[in-house]
Amino acid sequence: MWKLFRLAAIGAILPTIWAGSAQAQIGISPMIIEVQENGGQSQATINVINNTNSPFRARVYAESFTYDQDKGFSTIPQNSESLVPYLKFSPRELNVPSGVTRRIRLNVQLPPNLPAGEYRSAIFTENLEEQKQADRKGLVTTITTRIGVVMFVRKGENSPKLAITTAEWNPERSQISVNMNNAGKASAYPEVNWTLLQAGKTIKTGVVNPTGIVANGDRLVRIDIPKQQLKLNPGKYQLSGNLSVGGQDNKTTIPFSVDVNIK
Repeated sequence: MWKLFRLAAIGAILPTIWAGSAQAQIGISPMIIEVQENGGQSQATINVINNTNSPFRARVYAESFTYDQDKGFSTIPQNSESLVPYLKFSPRELNVPSGVTRRIRLNVQLPPNLPAGEYRSAIFTENLEEQKQADRKGLVTTITTRIGVVMFVRKGENSPKLAITTAEWNPERSQISVNMNNAGKASAYPEVNWTLLQAGKTIKTGVVNPTGIVANGDRLVRIDIPKQQLKLNPGKYQLSGNLSVGGQDNKTTIPFSVDVNIK
């Protein structure tokens, strides 16, 4: 009996997944490409690095994607925000010897009549050599692995507009589910710096690593508070902090404060 799995990975936004320790040494960079169109054109380069002792063969292809509110990174059919129809790349198949880096060249041509906005795509390299694993019952699993980057091309002036709108306590998971909204016209990867307070007293602080959210979208951010670390008594709490976007030279912070009722 056979099973087929397809495993996707998108950098730090979705942990890299490869079958076997050797495959974990296949690298790709940059993980996120953000460019502004110039006269309808944009260009970029992806580096694929083989740090294993064996040659690596992969096919290259693009798919439309979004950051689902609950699931996170998800590939989707082409839509009005898809970059796929305007994206060309070469090569379409990679042969990377051990210890060698190969480049994938990306070229984007946006039609003049295309509305201003953000267009995005995920570019995958998929291993052409399938991995097979057998369990104790003899069930063989065939694993097809892929790793990729996300690309955003922006036409016109576009920026994110982020806010934390609600926060709810989930007693079964012992976590706070925070709804983050992006009412802007550009996707973003905000870091969430948070403080849980009750009657002005700090109960706990923490940081949620950068989380992808698309333009005009919502995303659930989950804050775990294990019961064995902290017992929260029923009552009204406040979740305050800021969303941090950008690097050290252009960092922007957006403050937030929402109520959390714990029953």
